[in-house]
Amino acid sequence: MAYPGRDNIGGALPAGWRNLAVASVVVSGLGLLLGCSSEASSGASIASGSGGSAADSTAPSSLQFEPQSSLTLAPGETRELVVRAVPTGQYVVDFALLGDAENASLDRSQSVTSENGTARVLLTAPTGSRAVTTFTVRASVGPAVRAQVAVSVSEAGFATLQVVPSYGGTRPVDSWVASVRTGTDCASLPSGPLPEADLSAASADAESPPLIEDVPVGGVLAVTMRAGFYASGCADILELIADHDNVVEVPVTDVPLRLDQTELDVVLELDETPAEWFELIVEPLAAETAEPLAGETGNDVVALLDAMQASTVDANDNDAFAEARTTQQWDEALAAFWGEAAATRKLRDAALGWIQAGAEQLPDEMLRGTLSPVGAVAGDASLNLDSFAGVNAVHAGFSLDNRVSWDADPDDTVLLGATLSWRPSRWMTEAAVDEAVEEVSAAATVPEALAGIVDCEGIATALAGAADPPDLAYTGCDVVCAQSLCEAALSELWRQVRTAPTAWATLSLTAVGAATVDEDARPESFEGTWLGTVEAGATVSLGGAARGSVPASAQ
Repeated sequence: MAYPGRDNIGGALPAGWRNLAVASVVVSGLGLLLGCSSEASSGASIASGSGGSAADSTAPSSLQFEPQSSLTLAPGETRELVVRAVPTGQYVVDFALLGDAENASLDRSQSVTSENGTARVLLTAPTGSRAVTTFTVRASVGPAVRAQVAVSVSEAGFATLQVVPSYGGTRPVDSWVASVRTGTDCASLPSGPLPEADLSAASADAESPPLIEDVPVGGVLAVTMRAGFYASGCADILELIADHDNVVEVPVTDVPLRLDQTELDVVLELDETPAEWFELIVEPLAAETAEPLAGETGNDVVALLDAMQASTVDANDNDAFAEARTTQQWDEALAAFWGEAAATRKLRDAALGWIQAGAEQLPDEMLRGTLSPVGAVAGDASLNLDSFAGVNAVHAGFSLDNRVSWDADPDDTVLLGATLSWRPSRWMTEAAVDEAVEEVSAAATVPEALAGIVDCEGIATALAGAADPPDLAYTGCDVVCAQSLCEAALSELWRQVRTAPTAWATLSLTAVGAATVDEDARPESFEGTWLGTVEAGATVSLGGAARGSVPASAQ
């Protein structure tokens, strides 16, 4: 890969070559008159190998310079370059100079290959005070098919340079890439890993130092070295010995982790449920969570009948319900049906049992979410929560998107810190569902399970039986109607439980882990541990294993 620089396309010809260029045009004209083809006459109408027009409409599969090795030139020297297309045929080839070409020039910017697939261009090396340089000649057919050859220019000769890394980091290295940059020093280069320059070499493995040939002697050189784009270094060279093997040692350090480009799925696992979890957190919060079932009166009988009355279809129906409730003493009838001792807490006790059972033991997976950068701010990230303790994070009372701290030490240890606010009652009502439907096998929801526990069908029959005439709870509402009102009332009461403005709690956590790093110094995984506390009136400590990995969608 050529180090990006300016193009010098079809630069000015030295005086001695102007006459040759004129002669070439004359010869090309004679060739046309005689029906001959010429590589230099790119504008002529030339029959291609396939019998086409001036050049094949399709691009070749590949281009390459012959020879493919780098070129060494003295200042002002001229060299003919040959490029070959495969498969053979006639193609329009564009030529350009890339990098620090100074006042180097090509005798043309475009040519057409001969029928054997070759095109030629004359290169004149730069002259002047900055004639010690390296650059690249590029040949291309269309936007995709390209070939490049490195050019090294010096009057004092050329040398071979073995580049030895001095690396004390812990990141695994498969191979090294070294480059020579002329006319500059390390202090003038951008920090961090740089792409290959015009003169570059790669090692076969981590133990074999790269060997760069045809390095120009004279002037200041900066030698850069990298492993992927996650470790890099630079060393200045003030003097090389021509026609000798020279050695330079380059200090290489790890590139800081690019946390601002990180996206990881994060999972926090729990070692065990703390012994004090149930007593300090579950019991008091479960009681608070179940309390809205009793409404404002604190009596489950009254709460259910109030909710049934509120579920009637219109004002007339509501008035008829109220009248029958008073005249037929439904509050007393429902209390007797449930049993006086348990009537005032019938709903709350059933729900409380399920809530406590669902929250008593925390699952092995405590938290799951996706960590993403927030802009380019170092140390700032967003944790998009998926689940908490087996429940969808939003249903569990958490905000979906949470700002967290995200940092790294030089040894690739990553640190995640977060303080998350949530409503435990939301999580508890979701955790209660499995317990409720397990106890009442015909139910699929908590309201359906409550309907089975309080016996909505029996309540409807009891209320209608107390009516006059029997079988009608009140005018226009029979047993089936009364049962439907009971079920609708329980759904509304449970909705109030789930949405009640109960107290907020805080989950604070810190996770630490050793990260693995990709080619661009981004963490691609980590393994470690986390510690945290739940504060909800009381404080309980939690902890376990922590891990992160690149999301499957990003792999």
